[in-house]
Amino acid sequence: MEQLGNSYWLGYGLIIWFSREWNQDLKIHVEVGPLDYPNRLTLLEALCEQGISFRPSGMLQGKKYTKIYTASTSVSDWTDSTCVERAMTSLVMSSTFKEFETTVLNVLAVLYPQPDSLPSNN
Repeated sequence: MEQLGNSYWLGYGLIIWFSREWNQDLKIHVEVGPLDYPNRLTLLEALCEQGISFRPSGMLQGKKYTKIYTASTSVSDWTDSTCVERAMTSLVMSSTFKEFETTVLNVLAVLYPQPDSLPSNN
């Protein structure tokens, strides 16, 4: 994955974060950030081919941020860190998120193969 410097989430073009919503739900967001357009378009096209949906405008040149996943859950008591942690865990351990995560990791492995995972020429 292209490194962006420290200006965007530790320098990488994908970010996952949580937010507290107006209705007191906890929401998880996954976003593609400001990669160079050719790399960004390649990544978004590959994600789309694998069934990851997002707004079509996310593929336009000049667009910097594209949300590729969101989900939410209720939090019964925001003052109880155990309740908040349980809600966060439920979002990242859900079958929907796990399927999404596997798809994204597979796309990244194809687009950005690691040297130790390349086939050998024996």
